[in-house]
Amino acid sequence: MPGWVERPLDEVYAMHADIIAQPTWVFEGYNKATRDERAARADTIIFLDLGRGIRLWRVLKRCVTHRNKPRPCMTEGCHETLNLNFLRFLWLAPRKPKYDDKLAWLASLAPHKRVIILKNRRAVKNFLAGLEQPS
Repeated sequence: MPGWVERPLDEVYAMHADIIAQPTWVFEGYNKATRDERAARADTIIFLDLGRGIRLWRVLKRCVTHRNKPRPCMTEGCHETLNLNFLRFLWLAPRKPKYDDKLAWLASLAPHKRVIILKNRRAVKNFLAGLEQPS
């Protein structure tokens, strides 16, 4: 919400339920509290497992491009800043048990869902090139 104020959880869950009740939807992000419900309704799960370098580069580029102003996809009052804790998280994430838990969770879905893990920019580009274009 404006000014980086977190939305109350009951509101988040209500919004989540409304969205996944729709016939088609796309979610971005990994929220452990809602992941299983989304996965049950999803036909495809895409996990961007990009390297540290590209993740850090994109965050730094985003910070420079949108410095002290909100990104077009953000709510007013959520100005882009460089957050050292977030940079530390990006750097250390693949070394943490939580990361392995995500990969194990994805593997458990694979027999029943289309699970796509994209590990580099070329894989993302090839995947996007193979998508049907809207008419």
